Amino acid sequence: MSDNIELKTTGNQAIIGRIPSWLVKWGNLIILLVFILLLYISFHFTIPITVQGQVQITEDSIFIIIPQAKLNKIDKGQEVGLRMDDYPYMEYGTLHGKTSIDQVIRKENTAYIPIVLSDERNSVNHKDLLPGMQGTGDIVIEKLPLFYRIIKSK
Repeated sequence: MSDNIELKTTGNQAIIGRIPSWLVKWGNLIILLVFILLLYISFHFTIPITVQGQVQITEDSIFIIIPQAKLNKIDKGQEVGLRMDDYPYMEYGTLHGKTSIDQVIRKENTAYIPIVLSDERNSVNHKDLLPGMQGTGDIVIEKLPLFYRIIKSK
């Protein structure tokens, strides 16, 4: 090798000896703190896992219709959110209730699960629910933190 190469030139010493700016000094710490904050938020932000079905109102009951294959995921007292077709939920809101798995009606490949409304009123924003109305409903099976949801999906 050549002995003429000198690594300790004044140009190299100027670059090596220069004190890095604030961003370079603290950048790794800031990135680490942002990562820890995102990790913390992902543990405390929950995402509901739901089963969606059609809602049907009869004279004396409200049912959510789901495939029988998903019936094993449903338990008594799970939260349900109902959106009626006749009353757009963005304007009138949603109805909230709970499942009553004791009286499930099974027909062919579907299951009719009775819903008990939480607020004891059969209305959407003071609009009465009438027999024959339909809509969609979501039964909340489980609420998982975002972190577990990401891990579980892989």
